[in-house]
Amino acid sequence: MTEEEEIEREVARNLLTMFPPSIRRSVFGSRAFQDKYKFASDATLSFSGSDISINRSDFFPAVRALYSGGARVDLKTADGRAAHLEVEPDAHDGRLRLTVESESASLPSFWFFSPDADMRLREFDREVSQRTLPASIVSNWRTRFAESALSDREAQDLHEVFADDPREVETAIGNELHKEEANLRVLVPRSMEYYHRLLGDFQESTGVDAYLNTTAPSHFNHLLQAQPHRALLLCLQLCAHQSMAPLLTLPEWPAAEVEQFFEQLESSGDRFSQVAGYEVGVRALTRYPGLEPILLRIVKALRDEDARGKNGRLALSAGLFIFVDGELSRISLFKGYTPFIRRLAAIAHAAVIERKMIELGVSLEGAADWAMQGRGQDFFMQSLADLRIEPRWLPDLMTAEQLKNEFLSRIHIASDHAKEQIPAGDLRQLVVEEGPESIKARLAMPFAFLPGPLEGGATAPAPFPQDMLDELKEPTEKKVLEARFFAGVVNLALVFRLEKDVGLLIGEILRAAKYRLSVGGESGVTFSLLAGLAIIAAVTRTASLADDIRVLVRVLRARGDFDAEPDSQLRIGLIASAAHQDVPGWCKAVGDWFIELSYEPMDRATAQGLRHHLRKLCQAVPDLWPYVSKADAALAAVVGSHHARPSEASKT
Repeated sequence: MTEEEEIEREVARNLLTMFPPSIRRSVFGSRAFQDKYKFASDATLSFSGSDISINRSDFFPAVRALYSGGARVDLKTADGRAAHLEVEPDAHDGRLRLTVESESASLPSFWFFSPDADMRLREFDREVSQRTLPASIVSNWRTRFAESALSDREAQDLHEVFADDPREVETAIGNELHKEEANLRVLVPRSMEYYHRLLGDFQESTGVDAYLNTTAPSHFNHLLQAQPHRALLLCLQLCAHQSMAPLLTLPEWPAAEVEQFFEQLESSGDRFSQVAGYEVGVRALTRYPGLEPILLRIVKALRDEDARGKNGRLALSAGLFIFVDGELSRISLFKGYTPFIRRLAAIAHAAVIERKMIELGVSLEGAADWAMQGRGQDFFMQSLADLRIEPRWLPDLMTAEQLKNEFLSRIHIASDHAKEQIPAGDLRQLVVEEGPESIKARLAMPFAFLPGPLEGGATAPAPFPQDMLDELKEPTEKKVLEARFFAGVVNLALVFRLEKDVGLLIGEILRAAKYRLSVGGESGVTFSLLAGLAIIAAVTRTASLADDIRVLVRVLRARGDFDAEPDSQLRIGLIASAAHQDVPGWCKAVGDWFIELSYEPMDRATAQGLRHHLRKLCQAVPDLWPYVSKADAALAAVVGSHHARPSEASKT
């Protein structure tokens, strides 16, 4: 190392001390940083089932010495105790035994350090057979193993390649769930490579249709070729939209194997995969009639679950999605990708966690609440910011009740498509025929037809009923509008397709009435109406209606007809602001709402909560900062003072 390089390294080391420990660890752990400044890193290795730990710089050379012909190698543990390492007798795969004083631990093979090329290639192929590695990665590593044993750095690279495999992640999560306090980095991995393995190559996938046409078919095929039984489960957890399951066809397995797979899906599968499994299985009933009682039990379990309960399976599914999606948003891992891709990753990974919890018998008491509270705000603010890109799905829709509506609707649609294959009997009576206990009787309108989390960017397939639009176009002679005048279009704004002329028309009606809207004095009803109008502004991309809604909220607030908390008013504003698809327009609209609300009367707790929302939103969309800086300062003044900002009434 030259003198100049030594100076640069020392400057970098000193600069790092000026940052918090978390940043120092992240930067120093960066491979690029270590290579640039020639820092050598070490690590302490711990072994499962033992409290023995050894420095990597001592352990790896000892392993190499053994594989090169040594019978036994002496070394020191991290705490200074004498230890020796030897190859297990009759272990053809290179497994090791580590002995420290009277304690002995069996270790896995470190075959990648072996000088024997045949052994390296044989063991690598065995490892690959247990995973779903991309073909390009397998090819590159096979070429490397044919050359020589790995260096320490390459061994770490190989470890990371294996650690990003979905099977490895699932195992790590299972180990973590046994602990009293789970490590968040293990529960929600931060490696983008893992999510590429989970979802496939989603670079070109911007929405449901693009994923179906480009990524899903090839990814499903790759998974099913690698590990058919396990891969089918990986495919099912990705079928979180009703159009995805038709891409899957059950492999030509013996009937007993198929039934065993579905029995496991029933007993320990996550809810998303169970619904997808039904969609796939019901199409195969002619080939596998033994699936009928299993599918019947899956449907009955969903139909009979009380979605209002806090400790049920549906509540867990909703809570885990909020937790994972909120964490992925917080760490900005999917920055630059559409909300669809991030949400698909969140659903698939939440399914992994749910499956392990059920498999291990983890208590569900309070689990859903813990998940939602842990990352609820990150999820909520990110989802509201996502409306600018995908305006048809709201964070309020991720509830146990709505999941049940969505799942039953998917089962109803799949059953209708496959009704010719469903024989007479209990299953047909439940999913095809009508009756008080049938699925059709349990479909709650319009909730069963609201968009799901993957449909925020999709256009509603059916046009809005013309007769309801005609009623909206009829001139009103009343000087004051009544809330029910907009009820029909508001209630179905996410179900049917609305064109921009409807948004423009509603704005004209509001302006013509000079924003005199009779809301009946019920704040909850008023909020629902205003939020519904905001949804119409968003889905029709009508910026002028979004402006009208801000005026309407201001008028209702001044009249005392709308006394909702600033938090609720902000939600209306963020939904309406999604009328602006461009980032600058959206930022200005959101900034205007924040500035107006920040000068309203509020106590310190309210100001602190609103400011927290502001900062979470800026974390999701950093471009927003210049537009909300004044609001941030105004809220900070209230938070920092000992008195709340008084209302006009209290001043007089």
